[in-house]
Amino acid sequence: MTNGGAQRGHSVISDVGDFTFKHFGSGTCYNADSYYCQYFILNPMQFVKEYRQLRDKIPLFNNIKFYRHVNCKWSTPFDQMFNLAIEASRGAERHGSCGMGIWETVLRYNKTITYTLSDFMNLIREDKVKYLQNVKNYFNIRMKELNVKLPKELIEPWNSDFLIEHFIQDCKFIASTVIPVSNITDISNNYQEIIFENGQGLLLTSSIFDDHTTPSNTGCHDAMDIIINELHIPCENVTVHYITRPYLTRHGNGSLIGETDKNHIAGSVPEDRTNHYNETQGRFRYAGLDIHDLLNRVKNDYQAMHASGLKIEVTHCDEMDRVNEFEKVFGQSVIHTFESPKI
Repeated sequence: MTNGGAQRGHSVISDVGDFTFKHFGSGTCYNADSYYCQYFILNPMQFVKEYRQLRDKIPLFNNIKFYRHVNCKWSTPFDQMFNLAIEASRGAERHGSCGMGIWETVLRYNKTITYTLSDFMNLIREDKVKYLQNVKNYFNIRMKELNVKLPKELIEPWNSDFLIEHFIQDCKFIASTVIPVSNITDISNNYQEIIFENGQGLLLTSSIFDDHTTPSNTGCHDAMDIIINELHIPCENVTVHYITRPYLTRHGNGSLIGETDKNHIAGSVPEDRTNHYNETQGRFRYAGLDIHDLLNRVKNDYQAMHASGLKIEVTHCDEMDRVNEFEKVFGQSVIHTFESPKI
């Protein structure tokens, strides 16, 4: 897992069931191990919740190994609740955040002294509580500075000692379940093939850097950094797979050129099976996709990192048949097609 955090939602149809993975790699249903690199943001609460759900659904789940880079960032409940509070304060001007506190975690890491998850777990209980209270106080100060008030439903959990105790137990669970490593080379010899899985889309990358993007790199930059500088694999041995629908989608506010009603895209695109309205992110939005613009985005991304192999995976082809158009722009040899997930 090479960017973002638990805000993702990757849908997979497998022999053992249909899944929408948030905090786990898409290969989890095939008993693939997962590695959270230094660019990923762990969320102990979400990890525990999803872990327990998957444990009951996936055969041999207990045999899967999970690894984390020792410098992997991690979110607290206060990052998430402040995220929700600041979104609520924006009213009609809200950004449409995922509500997982991704931006707030990154900003806090840039402005305060932070512990790695391992260092946090090595603290005695009293110091763990003190550290989390300091995080809470940091956001109390920010709320005063920005004149942000907690929504009524968040006041009780914000001031709850039980929340801190519960979160410490979640941290204990993830620390005992996800093995810390200092470099991917500590584990890479155990595998014949390594897949770096990104989340979100090229139009949301941090290089654009406005209020409606993500603080992570959504392209191949971070994965290539690990491949080249840690695994020492030549660029010419790397194939980058880009996954797209035949139309554009996004959550939240911000630019979406050519936005239209989903039924104006190609006659009848059904209601999305895995992306639904919620108060934080708002509705799921649609627009037509200019394939030549996509080609330029893809080229700018993978050529900047000197990757040599390119594959385009087009999903939801049962909703809109544009395979011939994709083949004309990208070439037949690089196009793979899939139907929409029946989840």
